[in-house]
Amino acid sequence: CINAIVTRYDRHGNVQIMAMLRPKTADSDPGDFQMSAGCIFFAEDMTFNGRKIDKMTSTPYGVTQDIDPATGRLRGKGLAYARAAIYSKLWHGENYIPILDQWNFDKVLEGVVDDVSNTSQAWVETSYNVHHVTGYESDEELAMLENAKVNKERANVGFGVWRNIDPNPRDPDNVHSQIYVEDAGDFKCQDAKHEGVAKKFDPFAEFDLWHGEHSFVASLISEYVKARYEFEKPAGSTPFGKCRRR
Repeated sequence: CINAIVTRYDRHGNVQIMAMLRPKTADSDPGDFQMSAGCIFFAEDMTFNGRKIDKMTSTPYGVTQDIDPATGRLRGKGLAYARAAIYSKLWHGENYIPILDQWNFDKVLEGVVDDVSNTSQAWVETSYNVHHVTGYESDEELAMLENAKVNKERANVGFGVWRNIDPNPRDPDNVHSQIYVEDAGDFKCQDAKHEGVAKKFDPFAEFDLWHGEHSFVASLISEYVKARYEFEKPAGSTPFGKCRRR
């Protein structure tokens, strides 16, 4: 399995993750949040980073072992699979391919986790790899990333939402997350403001809302983003914040 994760600072300087809200019909943890794009297998032919990924094939073991020692970023096949995971689940469509095929991913964590529903061994090897949207992307790209465009034909795919994961928000009076609400038989994305104790992301309080151990990993990802990227200012009138890599 590979977990390809997308994060950003919102315009208020708080850390958010593009989370996958699993459908009610999911094989495990229905209706729970999942970090961005966790992929055990790939359901269509794709080419990223010059590497062909055949449809209905599994993520290779150890696929993220090729790391640039100077930057800590994925290289080679691992980079291809991280980009493909995002395309497969969160931003799907030919117009997203040129954008995603330029993305880099920092490898943050790896290990073995329980997965009793989706694997015969009840465990899966995984790694957590982060692409951070800096806010210095083009206006066109930022507009395309404001909302997810999920692949509804992909198993266990529900909705993609920007979700606050900041335990210590820079602006606690402006903590927001996206939610999906039903509207005339369809669903649309809306902004929701956190109030009270919900202003600070608490992985213990949110454990039952997330797939597996993802609430705790999300907290670690937030710490990583703050250590690696320095928030500067809002990115114009967009929901994104601008930041620089430390």
